[in-house]
Amino acid sequence: MRLLLVDDDELDRMAVVRVLQSPKLIKDIVHASTAVSALKLFDEGTFDVVLLDYRLPDMECLEVLNKLTQHANKHAAVVILTGMVNDEAIEKECIIAGAQDFLLKQELSQRHLTKALVHAQARHALNQQLMETYARLKYLAENDPMTGLSNRHYFEDHLRTAIARAERFDSIVGLLFLDIDNFKLINDSLGHDTGDQILQQVAARLLNVIREGDIVCRLGGDEFAIIVHDIETETSLATLAQRIIDNLRIPITLVQTQHFISCSIGISTYPNCAQNAEDMLKHADLAMYHVKRMGRNGFHFFTEALQDRVMNKIVLEQQLRSGNLQSQLLLYYQPVINAKDFNVCGAEMLVRWNHPLRGILPPSEFLDDIEELGFLSAIDIENMHLACRQLAEWRASGLVDESFVLAVNASEQLIKEEIFKISSSPIWTI
Repeated sequence: MRLLLVDDDELDRMAVVRVLQSPKLIKDIVHASTAVSALKLFDEGTFDVVLLDYRLPDMECLEVLNKLTQHANKHAAVVILTGMVNDEAIEKECIIAGAQDFLLKQELSQRHLTKALVHAQARHALNQQLMETYARLKYLAENDPMTGLSNRHYFEDHLRTAIARAERFDSIVGLLFLDIDNFKLINDSLGHDTGDQILQQVAARLLNVIREGDIVCRLGGDEFAIIVHDIETETSLATLAQRIIDNLRIPITLVQTQHFISCSIGISTYPNCAQNAEDMLKHADLAMYHVKRMGRNGFHFFTEALQDRVMNKIVLEQQLRSGNLQSQLLLYYQPVINAKDFNVCGAEMLVRWNHPLRGILPPSEFLDDIEELGFLSAIDIENMHLACRQLAEWRASGLVDESFVLAVNASEQLIKEEIFKISSSPIWTI
């Protein structure tokens, strides 16, 4: 056991040395008469136990105790010595501050002090094990085991803290939400092991492009987030996003095989885009999916127009699933003129949506969303039935003859479904 003895009274130090005459326990005793010299010795050397006098001329005992127990790299058991009358309040204060024991100088004996040192060292070792276990559990709770980046739990806590700090100092926080394009295809074609290695390479590249102090997190799957602090202008976020896109464009080489990837990035800021962490993430996510719809491999800032589009899409889906949308669709018939005699020879059916709040909308306002939600082919079929009934009525009333042609638009979704039905039928296979 190596001991650091800190006491400004030389006689008291010699008394402690005389008590500790057991060569089996104490290998070396280093003396210090001031707190400053003791801290310097502790910083430069390695000690198992520190015997610390409660009263020192240059620093309060609790301050010295705090510096010893909170040292970044060195750890040792600390036992407080005092020549004062036993004071339970002071003893409790020292124990709470991190000391392993509190001894009166006048009660010291070889057996008493040796026992205290052994117990203090054992308690300290146990405490270190608990701290190391806690540190490991904390790391596992806050970090992604595959990439080593912070995980979603840490991300959410840190973003909330960053927003609170930005509010206090009137600064801007940026959030980049990143998704690897077509990553499912990589996993399905190359396997999850290759996919994991690519994600590890992506994580390393993201760490290389961010500023010191900014945070990169893996939220799950192929989704990453970057929290950017103290932004001067949103242009800096655009520059960072483009730097990430350019960096990921460089091929990733695994086992002498090059893999080419790209990413889509959505960007939101506090306080311009959101007032809390949940909305910041949601808005960055919306902006990222807008990039996906526009062809991937780019970035986009969140705007109110994106939010309106999402809300409209939610209303549209509710109308579709409730069956109300079909009754709100209006069918218009645009005449087709024969260029030779300028007579009406046919018509083209056009669809409009009589929106309950926004009025009559053209197809460009809703057909893409209907197709994305998977309802377009069903609406096409229903509209074809309505168009056929309308044509039958016109013919029955004598308004048009058999040569009149009614054109109806068919979506790609419907055509693919019909081709699949034909190719899957028994007659086709024979």
